[in-house]
Amino acid sequence: MNSNFQIHIQSNKVKERAEKKLKEMKANKKDKRASSSSIVKPVRVGKDDPIVKRMLGQL
Repeated sequence: MNSNFQIHIQSNKVKERAEKKLKEMKANKKDKRASSSSIVKPVRVGKDDPIVKRMLGQL
């Protein structure tokens, strides 16, 4: 077998693919942050709140 062959790499195509992948990764990260941060918010409750009393069966 003769292994004297060269692979021609088109640098502009490699750059285009890399840019596309980076954009996809950034979009995925934004979606993950946006979906959890805007919907889920902490709620402070005390032991005297009606919902806590109902859960504990004290109402």
